[in-house]
Amino acid sequence: MRRGRASAVAHCLIWVAWGVLVVQQLADAWLHQAPWIVWLAYCLPLLIFLPGMLRDKLRSYIWLCFISLLYFTRLVVNLFAEPGSALAQQMATKLDLARGYIDLGVKDGARELLDEVMRDGTREQRQAAVELIKQIEG
Repeated sequence: MRRGRASAVAHCLIWVAWGVLVVQQLADAWLHQAPWIVWLAYCLPLLIFLPGMLRDKLRSYIWLCFISLLYFTRLVVNLFAEPGSALAQQMATKLDLARGYIDLGVKDGARELLDEVMRDGTREQRQAAVELIKQIEG
């Protein structure tokens, strides 16, 4: 099957993205020292489509897109929901900075940071922010 230039580039990008996703899943399982069944659960949904992709079947690519969205959703949830996530760490830093502002008497700056923590922080971080807000207002 002859492809146009844009189609050939898109085809190559799909294969590269698929390979990166498989490697990322394997690395994630390896870093967390997961048992073999977890390795299988991480990679099997991606590997199922390999025969159809090799035969250039459109249906395989369509289903791969759907499955890729599930991986994307899982990674976004992990990024924002885990206590050790980047967002939680950022909110912890803002809490520490707000404490420093309170110690220096810069209540407006502290209040602004605490408002951000109240909006985006974990439950524990929001509770700490409430205590600091009471300290500012009291």
